[in-house]
Parts: sequence; structure tokens; C-alpha cells
Amino acid sequence: MGPKSPQGQEPSQPSESSAQPINQSAVPATAQKLFQQQAPVPGSSQQLVTRWWPTNDDPGYTLALVGLILDLLAGPLISTIPLFMARNKSKEAGFNNKLVNILIIINIAILVLFTISIIVVIALMASSN
Repeated sequence: MGPKSPQGQEPSQPSESSAQPINQSAVPATAQKLFQQQAPVPGSSQQLVTRWWPTNDDPGYTLALVGLILDLLAGPLISTIPLFMARNKSKEAGFNNKLVNILIIINIAILVLFTISIIVVIALMASSN
């Protein structure tokens, strides 16, 4: 015999038939879009299977990585262009690409500091004459 409830009765075990299905109308449309994407079954191009986990299908993600690499190799001025392109692609697809937003903020801050330092250097060179 299992544990008894305070009234002296055995607790009822939930049966499989009593399980409630998920109310699809309670799930936001964006979550349904993210979690119900179709993916081909390996080895067959005809059948599709539903994935119930989030995937990274953000079209701006690759451009964000390109912008990050350009930022490290060529500097913030050149890398800002693919970062803005990546942000626009992500917005059009309905994604919020945090990597792109962070990199754009960092690039703008570096550009501002670089511009201020150039102005200061020019002013110091002019005053030394």
C-alpha cells in the first residue's frame, strides 16, 4: 500500500487519459513560429518533422559574425556596414539579434573615442608650433 492522505484514502494517480493537451491558443504566435519549424528528416527529402526546440535560424547571425571578424581585423569603421545589414535582416525576420546590437554600440563608442583622439592630437600638434 502507498502513502495515505490525511483522510485515510490513498492518493489517486493521474491516468494518461486525464492529461490535458496544451492549449495552442494560449501559446503566443512567435513561440509557435519558433518551436514548430519544419526540418527534413535525414536521408529523405520528402518527409518533414516538427522540431520542438528553438533553433538559430536568424538570417542576420552570419553577418554579425562577419562584422565581428571585420571589427577585429579591419577596425570599427569597416565592420559597421555589415553589422547594420545584419540588424536589418534580423528585424525583417522578426528576430532580436543581441550580438549585433552590442557590436554596433561598441563600434560607435570606439569610433567616437577615435575621432576625439584624432581631434586632440591635431590640436596638440597645432599648438606646439
